[in-house]
Order: sequence, then structure tokens, then C-alpha cells
Amino acid sequence: MLKKLFKRLLLIVTLLTSSTACADVLQLQFKDYIIGGHRTLDLHQALFEQHQVDIDKIQIEKIDVVIKSRSGGGQIWLGSGYSKTDVRIVPGQAANFNNPADWTFSHVVFLFNGAVSKPQLNLNGQFKLREIVVYTADYADSDNTVTNTSDNISIGLPMFHLNLIGLNSINLKQLLASDAGLNLDEYDIQSIEVLAKSRDGSAKVWLESGFETSEKQTVEGLAQVFDSNEPDTYGSSYLTVRKINNHTVPWLLKFDGEIKLHEIIVKLVPR
Repeated sequence: MLKKLFKRLLLIVTLLTSSTACADVLQLQFKDYIIGGHRTLDLHQALFEQHQVDIDKIQIEKIDVVIKSRSGGGQIWLGSGYSKTDVRIVPGQAANFNNPADWTFSHVVFLFNGAVSKPQLNLNGQFKLREIVVYTADYADSDNTVTNTSDNISIGLPMFHLNLIGLNSINLKQLLASDAGLNLDEYDIQSIEVLAKSRDGSAKVWLESGFETSEKQTVEGLAQVFDSNEPDTYGSSYLTVRKINNHTVPWLLKFDGEIKLHEIIVKLVPR
């Protein structure tokens, strides 16, 4: 019964442009559908059945998943259900799970750098899914295949459950240069996602670079799961960063409180 209902909901798709026009944005509405356990959404099937869009004739640039999890520990990732190579932790609070307000939902964005062999979204946990927005670039009407010309980069820096106490900082510029081998004189930070938890739920994280300081974000957490290394015990804090004009200063990710770090995901844009 649940499987039939889920399939039926996949068919509830709003077509923003006609099927013969170049599609830039396609919205898949799920109307706060509750998902429990492990489920897989086939984006290929949904786009073909409801938009008459052949995925071989479009290029998906990114998808924006508007979602929340019951207790802030749900996992979502793209591709094979068994790969879990880019797992994201979906924020959420039990007290706000039944609240329909927009601010209780999070936007989890996946970038597509070229073709994707398995355009599937996997979910593991208990969620409310509001919508999935698919951003595409159509190349079917051209003799030349259009490739993704965006040089935006998303880099995951595993922290291996690093435990920090008090006031600490991580030099992101140094870490990115050594781990990713990038020339950071050519990039600016667009955003930072910190997968972390604090013992008392009140720790803070922010970015400092010269005289530029981002808004401080709270690192949530519960004492009873603080010592666990399970991925679903971590939540996400998102930092939006203004353009840093002084390119010689370090990018210092600052922490205040007792914190455990799982991963730092940095999105970079070319200068």
C-alpha cells in the first residue's frame, strides 16, 4: 500500500515549461509526504513520466531537496542505494516535525558535474518531503552537446569525529590546498556546511577571514549521543560567506564549545 502511494506521489509533478520548450527548472511537489525507512526516488522515471523529458537529452545541473527529518539525523544521498559516497544529514527537530511553516524545512543542494549514471535520490530515516527542484540545461536542439561549463566546486573534508573543546579554529585555506591541491587564489568561498554536534546543543561555528566574519551558527546536539560516531547523530550548520576581498588572509573556521566534527563541505566559485 505504501509503495503504491509513494509511486502515485511521484506522479504529482508540476510542469513549469511545456515539454517542447527548453526546460530550466522542473518542480516535483510532494506536499509534505512522510517517508520512513529506506526509500529511493528515481528522478529519471519521474522526469520522463510526468514531463516527457528524456534524461539523455538534458543535463541536470543541480537539485534542491526541500525536506526535514524528525530528529535531525536522517540521511540522503545520490546514486546507488549502497554507495553512500556523498551522504548529507538532514536537519530537523521533533517539536517542529508537524509544523508546516517554510522555515522548518531545509534546502539540501546536490550539484551534478556531468552525466549521472544513477539519477536516484536515496533517503534513510523519517522525513517530510515538500518538493524537489530540478535545474536542467537543455541541449537537444543543438548539433553540439552542451557540457556543464560551471567551474563551481564542492569539496568534502572528512574530520573523522574530531573532538574540540573551548575556542578552536581550522585553517580551511591550508586544508583545501593540501588535501585538494587547488590554487585557492582562483576561488572564493560560496558556502560552508559543517556536519557536527555539540554536547549541550549550544556551541557556535563561524568563519573569520581578515576583517570579514560570517554570522555565528548554533551547533546542535544531545549529550546522550555525543560520544557516538554514527553518522545519523550529526546535524548540519550552514554558513553563507560574503566575498572576501583580501585574498592573502587565511580562511579560519572558528568553533566555541564542546564539539565533535564529522565532515566539512566547502563550495567554491571561480573569481
